[in-house]
Amino acid sequence: MIMEKIILGKDLEICRILNGMWQVAGGHGQIDSELAVQDMKKYHELGFTTWDLADIYGPAESLIGDFNKKNRKFFRRLQNLFQIQVQ
Repeated sequence: MIMEKIILGKDLEICRILNGMWQVAGGHGQIDSELAVQDMKKYHELGFTTWDLADIYGPAESLIGDFNKKNRKFFRRLQNLFQIQVQ
């Protein structure tokens, strides 16, 4: 599968469709971390390389960290977009 990309800047190209990590925030039940990382690898292999993260998404940042540790070969093609709340 070839995922359409968008160029946002000189060194920033992201997928047109982002993988939103809001599902792991806890509102949908218990998350199996190992299974989640395995599923993330499947998405990445299909060309979905951009992840939407936020500190309010529960273990999202830990899961992307585990994914990075276990899948170093994907690191150069991975884009992580973080959201923060400023009050």
